[in-house]
Amino acid sequence: MRIRLLILLSLILGFLGLRLSFSTVSTWYMNWGWEHYKKGDLSRAKENYQRALSLNSNNIEINFRLGLLYENLQQFKSAETQYLLAMQGGNQTAINNLARLYILNKNNAAAVSLINNARARFDTFSLDTEYALLKNLGWARFNQEAYDEARFHLDQAFNLLPKTSSDNQNRADIYCLLAQVQEKQGEDAMENWNQCNAKANSIYPEEDQWRRLAQQRIKKMLTEKSSQP
Repeated sequence: MRIRLLILLSLILGFLGLRLSFSTVSTWYMNWGWEHYKKGDLSRAKENYQRALSLNSNNIEINFRLGLLYENLQQFKSAETQYLLAMQGGNQTAINNLARLYILNKNNAAAVSLINNARARFDTFSLDTEYALLKNLGWARFNQEAYDEARFHLDQAFNLLPKTSSDNQNRADIYCLLAQVQEKQGEDAMENWNQCNAKANSIYPEEDQWRRLAQQRIKKMLTEKSSQP
């Protein structure tokens, strides 16, 4: 009896050790994939992520990073699938990435629904996530021509901006969106258009488009101002 217990214990420990080693190796592959992703080697990154996932299918961080990779490859349905898996596992950043995908694909109603459901599901968010949720909600409402509601959410996001990470503070999106809403509400948007033009980064398709729009608007406003008596 004692020998059987020892054998059983050995088998359990061996199984746990195997599971642990799979998890550890999976993390290695995920980290190698991230390094390749940052270097722009998306093929090798995808390879490593898929190996990582085959070793540990419960690591939602791998799903999130695969979502980023597929989005970079413009394989949006695959990106959506991975973001959904990450979000269902509790990754809050995936909510905003998925909402942004919906907005870029003109599915604003889905973005609004996703964000509102997430806000009902989670009790708290990090400042960066809360900021992005409000910004994306404002963006979707702007596209739906609900300008007052868009302004409300964007103003809330803007008030949070100084408390968020430098990545958010260096982005142009909040300024570009606020400028567009201000114009619809008949306000002077020059300051926000200037910020939009200065901060826009062409790696984000929406910011590249908004920079061109900002330059057009600034030129028009300056022309109108110089023609005034």
